[in-house]
Amino acid sequence: MSMSEQELAVALSDIKQFVDKYVVRIGVTIGIIFLIYFFTFAMLIDKAPLIYIMIQVITSILFVFALFKIKEISFYLAKLKLAKKSPYSDIFSRLAVADLEKSESDLMRIMKQQITVDG
Repeated sequence: MSMSEQELAVALSDIKQFVDKYVVRIGVTIGIIFLIYFFTFAMLIDKAPLIYIMIQVITSILFVFALFKIKEISFYLAKLKLAKKSPYSDIFSRLAVADLEKSESDLMRIMKQQITVDG
């Protein structure tokens, strides 16, 4: 299915905005969880069983790794939500996480080239 340049530009812009929203949401959520962990750690050391401390330490390590991979996680979540819709399914089959760092004009040019080669 062929799409116009304007439809492609709007779809790419929507994908970028969606991924950016997920990055912010995930980052803020992890930040709030770290604040809660910071203020409850002393209480856990004093009164809680060891398993609660271990859960907090393990999830903290996982959250740090998630912060390093936040763009990939956000791209995956955006792909889960948008890939079933018509204009986005074709774009997600050609799009990678690294492509989101490119400028709008470069991304449009690359996507048009891929569409003309495949179609």
